[in-house]
Amino acid sequence: MIQWNKNTLENPNSIAQILPIAETEWNNRKKLYERIRRKATYSELVNENDSNIKVGFENYIHSMVTGYFSGKAPIYDVEKISDPTKLNIIKELLNKVFKVDNNKDEELKVLIDYISKYNDEATEFFNLAFDYFGMRACYEILYENDENEIVYTNQNTLNTIGIFDYSTPVNQIGQLRKWMEKDENNNDITIVQLTTINGKKYYTPTPEDTKKLKEIEDREEPGKWEMLPCIAIENEMGLSCFELVISLICAYERVIQNSRNTFQYNDDAKLKVTGYMPDEELLVSELDKENKPILNEDGTVKMKVNPLRKQRDEETLKMKVFYTPDEKGDISWVEKNIQDTALQNHKKTLIDLISIISGVPNITDLGFTNADNEVH
Repeated sequence: MIQWNKNTLENPNSIAQILPIAETEWNNRKKLYERIRRKATYSELVNENDSNIKVGFENYIHSMVTGYFSGKAPIYDVEKISDPTKLNIIKELLNKVFKVDNNKDEELKVLIDYISKYNDEATEFFNLAFDYFGMRACYEILYENDENEIVYTNQNTLNTIGIFDYSTPVNQIGQLRKWMEKDENNNDITIVQLTTINGKKYYTPTPEDTKKLKEIEDREEPGKWEMLPCIAIENEMGLSCFELVISLICAYERVIQNSRNTFQYNDDAKLKVTGYMPDEELLVSELDKENKPILNEDGTVKMKVNPLRKQRDEETLKMKVFYTPDEKGDISWVEKNIQDTALQNHKKTLIDLISIISGVPNITDLGFTNADNEVH
């Protein structure tokens, strides 16, 4: 949470000081967003690098939590308004006059329905929940369109942040956004937008020092309402729905990677032959063009794998029958034993811990699938 003095907030120097703090938070949110959307390409699936194996628990947890909390659009309860302050706000926002002695609930219900019909509340609510649970914050802004209708829409969590005062409890006093755009010379310029009760102000880095900002006065938009036209909801603990289990997810992926390593090792296992010695040596001297041994820097002869030995070994592996002259001879593959039961138990333990700590049920669990709907 960014807190600032309300009286100095709109000063370019204040915005220049706030911006690095905001960018640190935006970078953290981008990392969370990348964990939600991380995916494996086909080349990674066939690659021998086991670190490319991804198990998207983050996406599963985030989808479950978002779906649970945003499955239905908000339902509004209408109450009779008699407070003059509230009546004045309605008059200012919607140009709608209510008489205190004739304030019917039905009128407010019709008004809410009127606003709702051109605002896709279900999608809006889902987008807010998506951002909040995945990137620990969500933002919304209200504005009046050309047809004098009140429209609300969510703002990108990756470049928006709220600013609050020092009161108890805190009050939001502004909302900051940053983006890149092209100027009249087709150059990339940074634009910082600050929304307060006074309207919208725009800032850009100074040519002399990019760490300092100057106000773009011709883009200023004065406020039309005597209220802040934006909402910031930020997680007080600074946690997304899956951050507490990232280490467990990494541990689960490591188990999968180790299992794949073991299976890969056994697929490429070496053949062990006892009681038989090949005719060709494994290593031979590396020779130059004059068939003289090449020496290393320490004076020793440089060795290489004997191509004849390699050819004989490959031929041996292709043979359907192989004989060992020694009566104690034996042929077998050098393999790693896989403790499948222990491995599966370990994986199940990790899944259970991920479910418990994240608060998201494992829907493949037998106890969950056999439960009644009421238990769900």
